Amino acid sequence: MELMNMNTKKSRKNTRSFTLSAFPMVAMVVLTGCGSGGTNNLADPSVNTGNKIVSCSASGAVACVTNQFVVDAPVVGLNYQCGIVNDVTDTTGTVICPDKSVAVFSLQGKDRTRSITLGSYLVKSKRDTSGAATKTLVRITPLDLAPAALDAPSLTDTAAMPALNIAQILESLRSKNSSYTPDSPTSRLIIDDFTKEKINLLAASISAADVASGSFVTAFQPVLTSLNVSLLPQDQVVIRLMQALQAIQAGSYYTNPLFISFFPDITSTQAASIATIATSARTDDQSVLGLANIIDRSGNAIGHGAEWNGDISPIDSTKGTKTAYNLLTGANGYTRLLPTSPTTFINPVNGFVKTNYIWQPKAYKLDATSNLWTETGVTPTPLGQATFSKGRLLSGTYIVGNQPLWTNVTNNPTTVLAPANELGIWSQTNSATSKPYSGTLTLQKPRSVDTFLDPSVFKTAANVGKDNQAIFPLYAVLTFSYLDANKVSKEIGKQGIKILANGNIETDMAQNCQASSAVEYPVGMVAAAFQGVTNISDRFISPIIMLSGQQFGQLDGMQIGTIGFSRSAKINVVAATRGSINMTDNTDVFTTNSDKVTTLESTGEQSVLPAGYTNFYDFWSNIKSADLQTAADKVAALRSVGSVSLALNTCYTPPIGQ
Repeated sequence: MELMNMNTKKSRKNTRSFTLSAFPMVAMVVLTGCGSGGTNNLADPSVNTGNKIVSCSASGAVACVTNQFVVDAPVVGLNYQCGIVNDVTDTTGTVICPDKSVAVFSLQGKDRTRSITLGSYLVKSKRDTSGAATKTLVRITPLDLAPAALDAPSLTDTAAMPALNIAQILESLRSKNSSYTPDSPTSRLIIDDFTKEKINLLAASISAADVASGSFVTAFQPVLTSLNVSLLPQDQVVIRLMQALQAIQAGSYYTNPLFISFFPDITSTQAASIATIATSARTDDQSVLGLANIIDRSGNAIGHGAEWNGDISPIDSTKGTKTAYNLLTGANGYTRLLPTSPTTFINPVNGFVKTNYIWQPKAYKLDATSNLWTETGVTPTPLGQATFSKGRLLSGTYIVGNQPLWTNVTNNPTTVLAPANELGIWSQTNSATSKPYSGTLTLQKPRSVDTFLDPSVFKTAANVGKDNQAIFPLYAVLTFSYLDANKVSKEIGKQGIKILANGNIETDMAQNCQASSAVEYPVGMVAAAFQGVTNISDRFISPIIMLSGQQFGQLDGMQIGTIGFSRSAKINVVAATRGSINMTDNTDVFTTNSDKVTTLESTGEQSVLPAGYTNFYDFWSNIKSADLQTAADKVAALRSVGSVSLALNTCYTPPIGQ
């Protein structure tokens, strides 16, 4: 979800009402499912020999699903057939097929005299909890054409070999005009017409079974010889395919109890269906976790969390019921959690949570004099590390903790039981009762990233050409501010960052373009790169940023563009090489009239309002019951949202193409 824009007269609210207004929307997002489900164990596909191009929209299909075929990047020029639809992937690798149809992917020679059939895929739209199809993009990789590969622990596992064979063929036939760039996601995998004509040199068509078994190599050689290329070694294929799998997995992830606080009468059973809640020996003794993670394009995990634990009984026994709501709004507050490993917690190949992914409690206090957070060095609760042991990312969007949500997300019949290792599980020691907490994990991915960044926007030394001026890596400084109780803007602090050529974002702790030997930390990634529509000369990138750890001081907990808590932002880099850059809000503005008709007033691309941040930790001070908030809580609540600006670092020098 995106928070409402505080900077317009229409939506200006105080911090508390602003935050609480988001609760219904969070509830809607958390409960939204998406479907892939089932398997792709399909019969060896055959390809129609007809030449006529028929698009899904022209086929009369009631529902068309938009997919994207990706190896290291979107694949352009790939033939596909689904029912009577007979088409070729476009410049963005788009595959559009009728919902629940079988798509057969192939490379066709001129007049379809010869072909290489790669495999087939059961097209299924992502769906919400009502079963209605959504418009969410579905990404297809070679793994999806080789069902056993989807369960492989790594790309070097035997089960993944059929998928590697598919990727190997496509990478080997890649157009020289769009060569692979290992350090920048700015090239597409193009199979041009000249290359496809060479497929007619095959003595016979190559079947999907030949590709899967690896027996295609000898038969494929005449095509390679004619093109004067060699079959790309599989170790190189592994590197390229992993690049795409990590980019597909990259994005922001949340399991948060925000929506629980919107439903004070929710039962423990209901809450367990949609949140990370656990109980110990007594049903009124509970632990609740609110977690935020992002995974960057290299698989680095950045995260921060909060936990509440104790008696869920209401303070006033005459009011309310025993629910987790009482913990979230109670006087005791929460303990911070930080992941203990910077490596990703989800396997990018098969989507399973990595065994024993651990979050460590960290003790901080909100100082009553300075109103600032300080680390105390002791653990204020009897809880030990929170360990996640099971769960699988489904449809690239959800880890769910129970059967009903699994059914909704996978679009399976209710009679199909979820595999036990696909449901999210976590546990935590509790020395106060000698009984561990154990509970379920439900995680959502509200924002993904593009595997391909437009090189006309994301200019690096590798793609601008020799001696031409590039933009990235780019050094800049973020400045965070908020409005105090008197509506006066107060600066919280600054953070130096470096936007890397590979699309990741890391710190520049000394704010000196890394001239020192300071340790740097991953903080996010570029989610998208796009040209302006209102002003076609504009060039935007959209960042996802999370600052997590005591090294960030009072900026610990800041989030930009994560969608889960903060609205998205855009950075206009069109004049970066001339010393100018700016970051602004990227939120669509809607108006609703008296007849409750909602109209899009302006798109995020048109917005010139300041970009916003949310501080994960200060946010929780904001939802504490008003009568329990201390003076320090109220100051922290004001800091929970605010504005953030970006300026080029004075030491930044645009790189030169090589």
